[in-house]
Amino acid sequence: MIEEEIRRLLRAGHRPSELIRRGFKRSTVYKVYKQLMAFQTQPLTHVDTPIVVSVTEVVPDRLLPGAYLRVVFRVSSRAATDIYLVRVGVQPEWLEKKGEWVAREVRDLLRPHETRTFSVDIAVPEIPFGAYGLRAGAEYQVLGQAFSLQYTWSPEETVSVMYPFQGVRIFVSHSTKDLALARTLRFLLDCYGIEAYIMEEEPEPGAYLPEKLQRAIQNSNCVVVLWTLNAARSVWVAWEIERALEMGKLVIPLLQREAGPPENLRNIEWIEFDLQDPQTLVGACIKIYEKVESLVQQTGLVAAAAFSIPLILLGAYATLAAASKPK
Repeated sequence: MIEEEIRRLLRAGHRPSELIRRGFKRSTVYKVYKQLMAFQTQPLTHVDTPIVVSVTEVVPDRLLPGAYLRVVFRVSSRAATDIYLVRVGVQPEWLEKKGEWVAREVRDLLRPHETRTFSVDIAVPEIPFGAYGLRAGAEYQVLGQAFSLQYTWSPEETVSVMYPFQGVRIFVSHSTKDLALARTLRFLLDCYGIEAYIMEEEPEPGAYLPEKLQRAIQNSNCVVVLWTLNAARSVWVAWEIERALEMGKLVIPLLQREAGPPENLRNIEWIEFDLQDPQTLVGACIKIYEKVESLVQQTGLVAAAAFSIPLILLGAYATLAAASKPK
């Protein structure tokens, strides 16, 4: 199960943002992460930590480079004595690597068991598309103790540096043996604001599979067929193609170079990709995005503005490499 795999990786010390960059679905990662936090037998901060920092709001949670992000968080005292707050702030992942954070000076007392709310605005730099972790923190001194500044951080939250959602949903038809590749495709499409449906990531225990898949295809704007050597041997992929054609859905085949086109899609133009060359899959996603743009205009949805392709290329190489590693 996908959730069990995510739970195992989180327990092993991986941060949610790491798993999202590997291609796991963001909502699934944070669903499992919140479950783990809710049933945590140990507190999130050390028992001797005199304050607790918690993020209450990240607005917006999805934005493009150059935009501003606002993080609202609480700082709560657990101490029986006054605490001198020096600075509070936020450390997004792109600054954590440099050992930096966006901080504001407070230089005021936090009374015993008092809670105060702060907010910090952060400009998102020109960075590759993807999900990034961030945490709020405080620098302080507990009065009455030997002088030493301490730091406490909140649990990790996330922000997505991506296009806003366009309101388009794509059904990804794939072999279960190509799940890692399907996840990578979902991540790349997500970067462009396109929602991709992958059956394994929408568990419905006890559901009748043909009915579940038919409903998912019906609720999608188009179907992308990840046609590989594995898919050519899959009864389910063939079934999904037939249902999509019967419903009159737009079908876009992504064809692995080593696999011949499916018989029932020979009259439909396909997009070729090479498993050994990640850039070809990225290029395929760009073509899908361009097709979706026309679909968005036809349906009256709001299309995203044009954006430079090199950003997504940078993130895509790392993501595809991570997804291709044996687990």
